[in-house]
Amino acid sequence: MTSKKNLTLLAVSLVVANLIAELALRLLTSFPIHGRLAHRIPDEALEYRMKPGWRDTDAAGFRNPSTLQSAYLVALGDSHTYGFNVESESSWPYQLSEMIDRSVYNFGVGSYGVLNYYHLMDEALALDPAVIVLGLYLPNDLTDMCARSRLKFWRQLARQDPLLQQLEDVCSVLRQQTANPRTVTRTTQLFSMMRTKTALASAIAYFFQNHAPKGGMTRLEEPGYGTAFGHQRVLKHLRNMDTAVPEIAALAKIAIRCLQRMGDAANERGVDFLVMLIPSKENVFYDLLESKDVQRPESLTLSVQRERSLTATFVDSLAQSDIDSVDPRRRLTESLATAPGLYPNSVNNHPLKAGYRVYAEAALAGIRTTQQ
Repeated sequence: MTSKKNLTLLAVSLVVANLIAELALRLLTSFPIHGRLAHRIPDEALEYRMKPGWRDTDAAGFRNPSTLQSAYLVALGDSHTYGFNVESESSWPYQLSEMIDRSVYNFGVGSYGVLNYYHLMDEALALDPAVIVLGLYLPNDLTDMCARSRLKFWRQLARQDPLLQQLEDVCSVLRQQTANPRTVTRTTQLFSMMRTKTALASAIAYFFQNHAPKGGMTRLEEPGYGTAFGHQRVLKHLRNMDTAVPEIAALAKIAIRCLQRMGDAANERGVDFLVMLIPSKENVFYDLLESKDVQRPESLTLSVQRERSLTATFVDSLAQSDIDSVDPRRRLTESLATAPGLYPNSVNNHPLKAGYRVYAEAALAGIRTTQQ
């Protein structure tokens, strides 16, 4: 009888402790830290927008204090433009708005890709901006196009647009090549649901993803800029930028054509259009890793080589269409020694406030060049 009471007391104590932890995390952190469906609402073309009214999300579903009728500058992009890891005031679009003392509207949302930016161009131009800056993240923005192309909205458009039809054909092949036969267990499904519904499960997943990732990691221990690189993410980037694969090479060409169309639309309205080629964290740190002779997997070296080659291809192709671009990589690398804390001391690959400030400075330099 005593044993049964003790077990009951233990169970009640665990429930109470979990409830207290859940409440504390919801009050003290930005819950949920991640989660594919968390605080998002469906959108027929974008797949989703952020849930209006959640934290610093405006009525249109984007990270702004409020919707605007007009803005001097519009930012397009994914989580690097949204400002993952930081409050909205530390995102690069907000910091840029303070630098130029002009209004900026942020369309950045995590996991968006080139098709999202392409579709949002009309909404961006509707704000009658002087400048549009697109933060392009090549390690995943190309393959993210395939996540959108399967939507009914894009499949219908593809019937009238050969470029979009080519995209769907390419993505169909890639989906067949990357189909995962792995069986998802009920436990995995349950935890996946919990991480989007509870702060505690979200925090646990966040900790293990960033400090004990599957596949291991490479660490750099240096005062002021210690960090780590998850091998699994590096391998993903490596696959996403492998232009030796015909379908990846085709995605790059389709993405460039989409950007050219966006540039044409901006030019017709007399709007300056700038593409900021945001580098991966491993790309920013690679020269330092090499100079410190840090042991690193061959996949990391190859991933950086592919990213730099693909970046050069985009820069050249955009220049041929009179579209200006800027690459913040060298600024970020040079800032490692002078501005500690650009990135977290974990495998988390998004910057902190100081890193986003370098993005903003690079964008500002690019804008000044564009407007000359």
